[in-house]
Amino acid sequence: MIKYLGYVSVAKTRAKVLGAVTRLIPMPRPLLFVGEQACDELCDMLINEGSTHVFIVTDAVLNKLGVPSKVTDYLDQKNIRYQVYDGITPDPTSKVIEEGLAHSVEAKCDAVIGIGGGSVIDAAKMIAMCQGNDCKPKQLIGLFKAKKPCLPLYCIPTTAGTGSEATIGAVVSDDKTHQKAIAIDPKMVPRAAAIDPTIMKGMPPHITADTGIDVLTHALEA
Repeated sequence: MIKYLGYVSVAKTRAKVLGAVTRLIPMPRPLLFVGEQACDELCDMLINEGSTHVFIVTDAVLNKLGVPSKVTDYLDQKNIRYQVYDGITPDPTSKVIEEGLAHSVEAKCDAVIGIGGGSVIDAAKMIAMCQGNDCKPKQLIGLFKAKKPCLPLYCIPTTAGTGSEATIGAVVSDDKTHQKAIAIDPKMVPRAAAIDPTIMKGMPPHITADTGIDVLTHALEA
């Protein structure tokens, strides 16, 4: 219960900060692809914009379930190189993000796709921002710290409760204290997001239930 209340407190604080910022600054909107072909359409956009080596960010559970294969199989058909990084943990720390960043930089990836829930998408946003600005996650904490655009970023949410694929913020946890901090910048809004109901339908029942309740509570708060 204490952990849940702590999560709610952070979520409310994040929502208030983002709400205040977006009222003052026009917020970019990602292009949305919706439906069973959404992932293919997102990949086509990525290819048409010139990306040739994609860094796919996800977590170990989703990778084990084979969720990224909906993207990787299509990229294989199109002869597009990719690297899958499944080291993202819940409430990712700076160290987790830096590890993913190191893999992407080493592979010389030129685009990022986040496939997962809020933690994965936040991590993907930070990796794309850090690589685009040649910096570490801690340097982006706060308001408008990025000087350059992020790497081309695309997101595929696997749950209904995140919304991170359409916001200007990302949460990073401290490696030692696990205290959460927020990086806010319009530059981290993804270029596009794929809303594929077949992916969400394939999630474990308790995940679907938990994130569904999350959506309901957001609606009630609004």
